[in-house]
Amino acid sequence: MMKPQDILVLLEIAVRPTDAPWRFKDLASDLSMSPSEIHAAIKRSTKAGLFDPLTSRWRESASDYPERKRRIATITHRTADRESHRIGRGARN
Repeated sequence: MMKPQDILVLLEIAVRPTDAPWRFKDLASDLSMSPSEIHAAIKRSTKAGLFDPLTSRWRESASDYPERKRRIATITHRTADRESHRIGRGARN
């Protein structure tokens, strides 16, 4: 699950020049966070499909939008199924 600070880390990376390399230590200093918090934010963002570890940039491409939309729809559908199952079980008791 993403945390609000993950978005802050992604925004900090986004405003840096694309050719400028960055390190966890530098981001941590700029954002007043620990390097381990930066690493965890990058890891969560990568898992969510918002960060590309190969380019060290956040994903802006519209080409991966359908895939993200499909993943979000799947997660939403599963959550709705679980909720309706709980409500149905509660009604029978």
